[in-house]
Amino acid sequence: MSTITQVQGVTPSELSQAFANQVEVIIEKKLKEILAKGKSDDDFLTAKEVQNLFSISHATLWRKEKANEIPFVRIGRKKLYKRSELMGILNKG
Repeated sequence: MSTITQVQGVTPSELSQAFANQVEVIIEKKLKEILAKGKSDDDFLTAKEVQNLFSISHATLWRKEKANEIPFVRIGRKKLYKRSELMGILNKG
């Protein structure tokens, strides 16, 4: 079931501009948050972060690890992936 919302006193172009301004504010805020974190090439990523970075599933990540296409280090039972090595893979592909 769809809902119809009625806006009065605003032209379609004004509404569109207001929406675009809000989106721009949100994007700028997110960009500042990312830059504030100061991610360096020497930090490590978790498996989930690598899956998101490459847009791959857990099974695909596992296959690429086994084929030595994605390097990782093991600390205890946890696998970590060096960001600089992954960025090199992304830049090649």
